[in-house]
Order: sequence, then structure tokens, then C-alpha cells
Amino acid sequence: MTYLRRKSRNTLKSAGHHRDKVNIRVRFFASLKQHLGQAELQLEISSMQTVTALWETLSAGKDALPKQILFAVNQEYVHAEYCLKDGDEVAFFPPVSEGH
Repeated sequence: MTYLRRKSRNTLKSAGHHRDKVNIRVRFFASLKQHLGQAELQLEISSMQTVTALWETLSAGKDALPKQILFAVNQEYVHAEYCLKDGDEVAFFPPVSEGH
């Protein structure tokens, strides 16, 4: 599994293509999986929600989780304000520390 590519910014769709809710798959890796007690979720979220907003919702009240994380959508790194679309797979990764 490779999560090394960069995805270009989403373009906003016209109101005619807008949906109120979208279904996504969320995957957690490494220590995030242990802290959250699960490896993945299927969620219905508000359309036009960003990956940052999703992480803030999922990590709310969980002090042990890192505030800065890496995230990818459909196996490509994305920017923080990427708007999630129906059918997206979101992956959250803890920061990688250098050294031992």
C-alpha cells in the first residue's frame, strides 16, 4: 500500500451537483489505531467537509492523539482543506519521528 502521491486541489462543483451527505471510509494507522480502538470506520458526513474538519471531529476529547497528523484520500496525500467526496477513502497517519 502506497500513500506517497500528492493529489491536486478539489474544484468546487456547481450547486446542481451538490449533495447534503456523502459516504466515506476512514482508516487509522499505527498508534492512531490503538488510541481509537479500531482500524476503520464507514461514515456518512456532511458534504463539503474537509479532511481537517473530519480529524477535528474524530479526535475531539481524545488528549492522547497527536494534533498534527498526516492524511491521504484515495491513497494520495492531500492538502488540509481538501473537501471529501462520496466514496472517498480517508487515511490518517501519526507523524513519523526520526531517530530511536
